[in-house]
Amino acid sequence: MLDDLKYSGPERLDDGLKAVMGDRGNLDILDLGCGSGLGGLKMKPRAASLIGVDLAPEMIALASARNIYDRLDVGEITQWLQQSRENFDLIFSSDCLIYFGDLSQIIGLAANHLRPGGFFALSMECGKHYPYRLTDTGRYNHHPDHVREAAAKAGLDVRYINEAFLRFEYGEEVAGLFAVLGKS
Repeated sequence: MLDDLKYSGPERLDDGLKAVMGDRGNLDILDLGCGSGLGGLKMKPRAASLIGVDLAPEMIALASARNIYDRLDVGEITQWLQQSRENFDLIFSSDCLIYFGDLSQIIGLAANHLRPGGFFALSMECGKHYPYRLTDTGRYNHHPDHVREAAAKAGLDVRYINEAFLRFEYGEEVAGLFAVLGKS
């Protein structure tokens, strides 16, 4: 991912977090769709505790091998959010929401688990078609206005939103959309 695709999702999310909250640390953090733990590596310096959730047991095994998470759970993220009673200072999702069209449910569920003053940082592929579009790769890209509307519906403020390079795919640059949503 890092060498061939030049994947930069976690770095761009961290750029957004730095713009909004500086280097604030000692946070209880949830990594939604943690995959192999690349995002967790970037967020670990901010963490008092770090929990990862992913649908694939194979990804959880890879993330576990990094030895950075306090807990890893196998589960579908909307179901996990519906069942959990935990609250967090920071929830982030790096390149996982490409598998969801309408982001309203995910953003709404995440908002329910944010402490006052907490943040939801998310990255996805940026799209020009409002509100979102299923691409020929089987992934969704999202228009910035859709993210803004889903945030407002969940009672979150858009603190940062930026379009930037996410990765290469078939030799072409993929534009990413990076957002940090805040709970007042």
